[in-house]
Amino acid sequence: VVLSEQKALQKALQKIKATKYKWENKEEEAHMREALNDPNFSYAPKGQLVLFQKNEKVYFAYKFNIYAEVPLYKANVLVDAQTGTILEEENQICHADVPGTAVTKYSGVRSFTVDNFGTNQYRMRETGRGNGVRTYNLNNGSNYGAATDFTNTTTSWTTTGVDQAAADAHWGAEMTYDYYLSAHSRNSIDGAGYNLLSYVHYNTNYANAFWDGTRMTYGDGNGSTFTILTALDVCGHEITHGLTSNTSNLTYSNESGALNESYSDIFGNTIENFARPTQWSWKVGEDMTPGNNGIRNMSNPGLFADPDTYLGTNWYTGTADNGGVHTNSGVSNYWYYLLVNGGTGVNDISNSYTVTSIGWTAAARIAFRALTVYYTPSTNYAQARNLSIQAAKDLYGNCSNEVVQVTNAWYAVGVGPAYSYSIAPNFVANSTSFCTVPATINFSNTTGNGLTYQWNFGDGSAISTATNPAHTYTANGTYTVKLKAVGCLSAVDSIIKTAYITINTPANPVTTGASRCGSGSVNLAATGSSQLYWYTSPTGTGTPVFIGSNYSTPSLSTTTSYYVVSTATNAPVFGAPTSTNIGSGGNFNTNTAYDVFDVLQPCTLKTAVMYASTAGNRTIELRNSANAVITSTVVNLAIGAN
Repeated sequence: VVLSEQKALQKALQKIKATKYKWENKEEEAHMREALNDPNFSYAPKGQLVLFQKNEKVYFAYKFNIYAEVPLYKANVLVDAQTGTILEEENQICHADVPGTAVTKYSGVRSFTVDNFGTNQYRMRETGRGNGVRTYNLNNGSNYGAATDFTNTTTSWTTTGVDQAAADAHWGAEMTYDYYLSAHSRNSIDGAGYNLLSYVHYNTNYANAFWDGTRMTYGDGNGSTFTILTALDVCGHEITHGLTSNTSNLTYSNESGALNESYSDIFGNTIENFARPTQWSWKVGEDMTPGNNGIRNMSNPGLFADPDTYLGTNWYTGTADNGGVHTNSGVSNYWYYLLVNGGTGVNDISNSYTVTSIGWTAAARIAFRALTVYYTPSTNYAQARNLSIQAAKDLYGNCSNEVVQVTNAWYAVGVGPAYSYSIAPNFVANSTSFCTVPATINFSNTTGNGLTYQWNFGDGSAISTATNPAHTYTANGTYTVKLKAVGCLSAVDSIIKTAYITINTPANPVTTGASRCGSGSVNLAATGSSQLYWYTSPTGTGTPVFIGSNYSTPSLSTTTSYYVVSTATNAPVFGAPTSTNIGSGGNFNTNTAYDVFDVLQPCTLKTAVMYASTAGNRTIELRNSANAVITSTVVNLAIGAN
């Protein structure tokens, strides 16, 4: 580490070039300490020294959370602790991406809770839900410290002017809290009663709404296309960003960012259906748009040039919008729509699909469990498929209709295969050839749709029922391994790999000693399997003094012992294809297709053969056993073999 924390912070600020930072706003800091009931609250960034990996290289870096007021900016900024280079800016502002203009009240007359803080004085605060729900007025400014309460002289809020939409924000936060508590038994977004703070009338003509990691903020719109951004589904959308940041914390870029946006749409519309069962739609933000068109449509993403198929029409591959997080959210949005509603069709990659509705309750429970239990910051679409299927199994059972429909809905949007009750037993071993005993071999079970397993390792040992067993062989021999799998509907199948494991411990060599009178060299001989290695110590390690059957010693003047061992040589790589022929079968349209091979000694990977159904760029990665990328390259493939 060369740079001090202070110098690294200066490098970060030089990059951001904001004219005003949040920690300079002492009035707002004081307000937040009171609002959050946290006397130690501060916006001041503190450097955390971390290891950061980028482009296959690991850096010592300072990580700062920097929040600027003018212009609006909040990100985790990573600064190289050696050079001061900005390595990454991890955006923390999650936008609903919806501009608006006029003030209106979107949900009609609704019941909500306020508090009485004096004679005939009421404000949009309450303490009955978690640690509270509070709604503030920014008065078309950006200084949260100057925010004021929305007040009224009675408990009947009949305002129809510019402040009418504040009631939407307050009621929307309450309904979002109520939904998560009643549907998922979650006490606010952090599970511990997080205080839901909403700020209305941000800046002038501000055409967005956002969650900044602490609170919700709503602009009034730009005055030409959209009204104020406090629509119910947008309230649910923004608060769900807070749920995500408190659970999976999906990184807000590329596929994980698309999932982040999608799950805010998913629960935004689910909350709209929960709170307004007679006034909801699959559109996002329809209340704020002329003609109620919205800005996205979960039932038909293509209406807004968003994709409904992974890598299909409208799939975005650029760097704008943090890698297309709003656009590519359409894939997961359509997956959820099909789960709730059902549907049939042919997707962009020519897959015919049928999904049967499982309804709002089951779909939402599965999505919630996947997001809050299984997803991680780097979860991509392929992983989201597997993890949501696991969530369905947890909730409804391995062979449930819910598991079938979750799988088929992902197939419908181009992620993974359709559900099949058939079992496809298969396995691989981390190595199949050993020259020493005991030899412990790890078996990886790659069976599709299996529930229980029986392993016969071919050496007379007991049957194993483990999913991915480790087995130890103790004697030389060639062993046949059998795996029997049982799946749903009592489906049974097995696979036998004949002569799969070879244990070939070389026999001890036979030696012929030599003697002589006086000093000088002697000739030693030995016979054994493969090559013979000669050593001067009994451990038989290190560099041999000679390799071969007949060894002429250097000149000796005393009685000297030499040691010789038989050797066996394993192939340097196990598991790679032995042929360059490309077999028949369908194309894989996600990153679920791969070759696995074990490297036992240094070697060079020379060739990989790829078959493409369509021309275009493909990312080809080499990963280690921990699934970390060792190297990656983008190659433009032609149709056919490459």
